Amino acid sequence: MKQLAKELNLLPLRLKKDTAASAQPVAAANTPGETLNKEELRLLVKILKAIGHTCEHPNIRIQNGITSYTLNQITLIFDGVNKTDEHNVLHLSSLKQMLEDPAEKRPTWEKLKSIQFDA
Repeated sequence: MKQLAKELNLLPLRLKKDTAASAQPVAAANTPGETLNKEELRLLVKILKAIGHTCEHPNIRIQNGITSYTLNQITLIFDGVNKTDEHNVLHLSSLKQMLEDPAEKRPTWEKLKSIQFDA
């Protein structure tokens, strides 16, 4: 390996100690409880696509295990379809619930169909 690097005139790279310390908070911020797993993200993308929108990652927020998505003037909160909605806040079944019990998708879909979204 060293011989190949020498023949290609490549310089060996070494990590600085400062970069290892600064990378640690990033890993802590991405704890499993505060990120969507692959299936949850896929379901969110499908839900948004079904109502004519493209999923944009900066609009996804996860706080205390509750996923919310900002869609124009409306915030979709995936924490329970039976919670009371407000003017700009729409409560839907949690993504995890919908994956575990497909029957949870129906009330979420019915609620989404009843709302007019600005394109």
